[in-house]
Amino acid sequence: MAEKVSVQPISVLKPDAGESSEIRMQTHRVYSLAFYPDSVSFEQQGDDMGILFDDAARIVLHDFFVVARNGDFTLELPDGVQLQGKDVAEAMMMSLQDFHTDSPALAGAPADDGRAHAPRE
Repeated sequence: MAEKVSVQPISVLKPDAGESSEIRMQTHRVYSLAFYPDSVSFEQQGDDMGILFDDAARIVLHDFFVVARNGDFTLELPDGVQLQGKDVAEAMMMSLQDFHTDSPALAGAPADDGRAHAPRE
């Protein structure tokens, strides 16, 4: 009988203020977040996702949207709740779409900064 191989989650840690980190997304992996998505802002950069913190820290998830199209990854929140990639991708696309739809630029105001902000409760 074949032995099941356990793959450790990839930790996604907040960088120090003003610093940045980069992670290349992979299929069939669990990404363990050390922060909650509602505490950050997001921006799409081609196939990459930028995660922006209030103190100018930044994480770039390379190929996020490539991997997300298949929904083939899991995000684990700090409290252990796991979100499937398909659900995460749909929520991200809706968040980015809603942000651009509600953008003040559509009402003749200056153009937005290209960032989508997760709703805060």
